[in-house]
Amino acid sequence: MTKEIKLSIIIVNYNVKKLLKGCIKSIYETIKNIEYEVIVIDNNSSDGSVEMLKNEFPQVKIIENTENKGFAAANNQGINVSRGKYILLLNPDTIVLPNAINTMLEFMDNRAEAGAVGCKILNPDGTLQSSCRNFPSILIILYDSIGLHRVFSKSKIVSRYYLRYWDHDEIRVVDSVKGACLMIRQEVIKKVGLLDERFFLFGEEVDWCRRIKENGWKVFFTPNAQIIHYGGQSSKQQSRKNLIESHKARQQYFQKYYGSIGVYLSKMIFGFGVLLRIMACFPILLLGNEKKRQAKERLKLFSATLKWYLHG
Repeated sequence: MTKEIKLSIIIVNYNVKKLLKGCIKSIYETIKNIEYEVIVIDNNSSDGSVEMLKNEFPQVKIIENTENKGFAAANNQGINVSRGKYILLLNPDTIVLPNAINTMLEFMDNRAEAGAVGCKILNPDGTLQSSCRNFPSILIILYDSIGLHRVFSKSKIVSRYYLRYWDHDEIRVVDSVKGACLMIRQEVIKKVGLLDERFFLFGEEVDWCRRIKENGWKVFFTPNAQIIHYGGQSSKQQSRKNLIESHKARQQYFQKYYGSIGVYLSKMIFGFGVLLRIMACFPILLLGNEKKRQAKERLKLFSATLKWYLHG
């Protein structure tokens, strides 16, 4: 029988060798007085990530995929071989700050009602990074798609998807937390199931948190544990594909929880939102500076996304 340990840390890597090295180094430097394992699932990186792990972190368990299986499927591979009482999903482009993981473990030990917990996530410059979400609804995505959440960022109604009005300085029950750093009980996974692999790169943690809450547990946020998240480093490598993947994930979510009518309405709203962003690019194209180049790139991305909505 496999011996259970306190924690399994699961990291899905795709071509971010330098960031992965810093992430794992921060894990070993900050976790104290517990038995844990680190499992890295490599999604067919070509940057020498696996070789680096074998040479510098021989204690890490590595699963080498021959293709990019995506976030959900790769994490599930790690969960299936994990031995921890708790599972921590951690992005490779993160730095764990002192005592963060121990604090999250202590939180879970002391709150039996907690099925999962997320921590405070900071940008590299120390500013707050949005790490909690309310579950998407038709009204919420309407506010988001037409940009009202930016205009009325302090409104508890309009900005409730990203909780922009909240300073993230208190322990709080939330709908979902960011998958960049999400700790969950192994017993919860046995009850609610693994991550839904229909979500390739986005949306899987929102779906997971929804299933956690539907099965009677709570999802918490604690500011007492903190990490730095560089954000989107793997997805930047294929930005057009991944922008479409993010929209595809939204449609999968609405299909799963709202049915055909929800999908139809969400497509209309998201498609209109993309069209607004395309229109916003044109005035910037008149400028003769760096913003013009950026606008051209954004126009290509949004045009490809709109084409997907029209023909996908």
